[in-house]
Amino acid sequence: DIVRRNARRYPQQTAVVCGTARLSFAELNRRTNSLANALIGLGLQPAEKVAILLDNCHQYIELYFAIPKAGGIAVPLNTALTPPEMAYIINNAAVKLLVFGERFAATVNSLLPQLGSVKTLVVVGSPVMGASSYEPLVAQYPAIEPEVKATEQDIVYLLYTSGTTGLPKGIMVTHRSLIESALNYVLGCQLKHHDVGLVATPLFWAASIEPNFLPQFYAGGRVVIADTFTPEAILSLIQQEKVTTGLLTPPMIIAILEHPQLGNYNLTSLRHIWFGGVLMPVKTLEKAIKTLGNIFFQCYGLVEC
Repeated sequence: DIVRRNARRYPQQTAVVCGTARLSFAELNRRTNSLANALIGLGLQPAEKVAILLDNCHQYIELYFAIPKAGGIAVPLNTALTPPEMAYIINNAAVKLLVFGERFAATVNSLLPQLGSVKTLVVVGSPVMGASSYEPLVAQYPAIEPEVKATEQDIVYLLYTSGTTGLPKGIMVTHRSLIESALNYVLGCQLKHHDVGLVATPLFWAASIEPNFLPQFYAGGRVVIADTFTPEAILSLIQQEKVTTGLLTPPMIIAILEHPQLGNYNLTSLRHIWFGGVLMPVKTLEKAIKTLGNIFFQCYGLVEC
């Protein structure tokens, strides 16, 4: 387990930054273990699905590690989907447990009559609808490593396509494929222990996992999560946290390049940026290289097939 390994190697090093929250690898591992034990305590069985409906936050990272530690499979939900689209994915995946942010309480309440498989609700934020509260669960359960056995061929995430040519399809991602993908990014970008990775895209997106936080943790680096997606927020995070790497979509890159105050930010820490998701106009890429340097790499993911 990457988090457990890093907690042993770099216990006091900052692992995750999001807003005012800063977690060391030791803290992240403790919280992840407690959450995994909480999920087991709530009745989660091996290979059962846990859907996640959250905005970007450090709890999202914890869930991405805790669900597999508990033997479950994470199913991140696109927060921009309509309720019928969410209901389709939740039912298609036979989700047993749904973790949601309090901002989505009304949406979840409207969905419940349509969800035949969901048995348990967990809310990040104020208690609603009889859902268990996330933070009290983390505080209540022990931080010991869960006694759950997993193989490298077990499914860890079920990532749904956008469904642009039909209904969304669940892509089964195994432990082995995640590690192989992360290792490719580590080697391709020569990630180092001191690197600081920016997660500026939504954490429900596959590109936030494989090119972003997972390779950073594999190399022992830090992850900085943007909880808003404005050019000012991204530029400020790069400057404040001395971000060295990360993924930006072409529209994000265009917005940054066109920002009137771009020259006022110190972006010299950047050494490579992945881009993907949509086509990158050649003129935009040329301008980006001229402005920020030859630091851009293109990536392509399974959910875009």
